[in-house]
Amino acid sequence: LRRKVARTIAKASVDPSGHSGKALLNVLEGYPRDELFQVDEQTLLTNSEEILRLNRRPRVRVLSRVDKFDRFVSSLVYIPRDRFNTSVRLKVGEYLCKV
Repeated sequence: LRRKVARTIAKASVDPSGHSGKALLNVLEGYPRDELFQVDEQTLLTNSEEILRLNRRPRVRVLSRVDKFDRFVSSLVYIPRDRFNTSVRLKVGEYLCKV
């Protein structure tokens, strides 16, 4: 995982000691561990850059990934904190089950 994160930061073309590099590292440290094991580096880079954009401009966003054996889809759902509550969480869960 350490090498995957290091290669992702290198591909992002950011200074690891700069603000953008530290923000990206923070996103990668908060990324779900199971996902880090399974996600390919290009998808990880794309998703982490999208998460960085969400930190600047919060909005609802779904980041999905189909596993390499086509057994399941993993979805990360981002909802701004001020819009998140139990009813929204349940609606999102119901919607994802239907889809």
